[in-house]
Amino acid sequence: MTRSGAFEQVLRADPELLRSIVNQAADAVCLHEVGGRILDVNRRMCETLGYSREELLALSVMDIDVTATREETAKAASQLVPGEPVWAERVLRRKDGSTFPIELSLSRVVFGERQLMLGIARDITDRKRAEAAQAEAQRVLEERVQERTRHLEAVNRRLEEEIQARERSEAALRESEERFRSLAERGHLIAWEADGKTWRFTYVGPRAYDVLGYPVAEWYGKDFWVDHLHPEDRDRVIAACVTQGAVNHDFELEYRMTAADGRAVWVHNIIHVSRHEDGSLRSVRGFLIDVSARKRAEEMQQLLLHELDHRVKNTLSTVQAVAEMTLRTCGSLETFGETFRGRLAALARMHATIWRTKGGSVPLRELVEVSLAPFGRRGERAVIDGDEVPIPVQSAGAVGLVLHELATNAVKHGALSVPSGRVEVTWRLEGDSLRLEWRESGGPPVVAPARRGFGSVLIEQAIPYELRGSTSLDFTPLGVRCAIAFPLPAPPSGPEAEAISRPV
Repeated sequence: MTRSGAFEQVLRADPELLRSIVNQAADAVCLHEVGGRILDVNRRMCETLGYSREELLALSVMDIDVTATREETAKAASQLVPGEPVWAERVLRRKDGSTFPIELSLSRVVFGERQLMLGIARDITDRKRAEAAQAEAQRVLEERVQERTRHLEAVNRRLEEEIQARERSEAALRESEERFRSLAERGHLIAWEADGKTWRFTYVGPRAYDVLGYPVAEWYGKDFWVDHLHPEDRDRVIAACVTQGAVNHDFELEYRMTAADGRAVWVHNIIHVSRHEDGSLRSVRGFLIDVSARKRAEEMQQLLLHELDHRVKNTLSTVQAVAEMTLRTCGSLETFGETFRGRLAALARMHATIWRTKGGSVPLRELVEVSLAPFGRRGERAVIDGDEVPIPVQSAGAVGLVLHELATNAVKHGALSVPSGRVEVTWRLEGDSLRLEWRESGGPPVVAPARRGFGSVLIEQAIPYELRGSTSLDFTPLGVRCAIAFPLPAPPSGPEAEAISRPV
């Protein structure tokens, strides 16, 4: 028998079950005639509108729907196809006179010769507020962009006026350049100037040594700039300079240069081209800015985004697997809900512990204590003993779920179900591997279960699959014994380690 067939039999055997299910729905449900008279509502409908069920049964949808009319209601009903709901946004009025927006799913129900309407309403007040806030934020942003654009246009006009003034007076230009160079050399810019034909430096600011490590005198050598472009960027940058220099007065480039110690240094080059009256290049000048720190930050941000995407996908896969396994091993919806909520809560505690460590390794002791905490660990009823061992974030979720399942079983059937019971959790390092043991004592006599549940499957299959480890689970008469062993991966290094240890 299919699940749907079994569910229909349950409904026929207990008609009140359907009303109970509808009353527990998160959305408001209303059954009314085509003319609008309300026939039945669920508890959520009463709570949302502030009426009692008896009061609502004395009303019609025109009394609670601000925009509804009898003609509109009849027209909508005539256009509906049974079993095919339509969606619309409406405004409802509460008993106290206040109104709020809803998203309405309206369906026509054929019941013998009667034509009825089924409406399911969801309060979308928060969504409307969010949309209004987003629209307001967009408006403010557009205003700021326009203001910034006007400011930039004004700045550009001032720069053009300054350039024109420099071209009219060579002496004023030299004086202005000297003043600007003096200011730039006190900052974090490399002021430079090069010949328009050879692109050979004719001036380089003293900050050049701090950026690349070469003495300033070497910068004046023939082809210094070309020879110290990063090999992977050289052709692109030279082609861009030739192309842009032929048609533009000002342009900018970002590329890498090779430092004296072999490092690749990212620079942002702001370039201005000065021309003779015939249009040929006279000189090229500008400023080099070291942007390596910004580039590293961008790389770290991308790494963090990939890491976040990976972890979210893993979490969703874990939740799906837990839901499927719990559904297969639970005999009723009530048992499923209780068990599934407990397992999700364990996952939540696990993730909270992981993120308190900024996404890095999780201390195994803290993971054990978090797993046992919800089950009333007190005094000597649970003994935790082991070295300070950091568990990689990739392994912490699986280990935490195993501990949660063992603790849950101990509370329900094992050592923690009686006052005299005791649990010992110990671990030790064996080379590059970790061995963890769970031992129960002082509880009721243990009998091996006739049916394998979620915990057994998780321990015996998930641990070997996810952690490439080994497990043993024994139901001895004196108490449950469980041992898991798995290799600890080497700690990450380089940019990945820096990204993982950096706060999000």
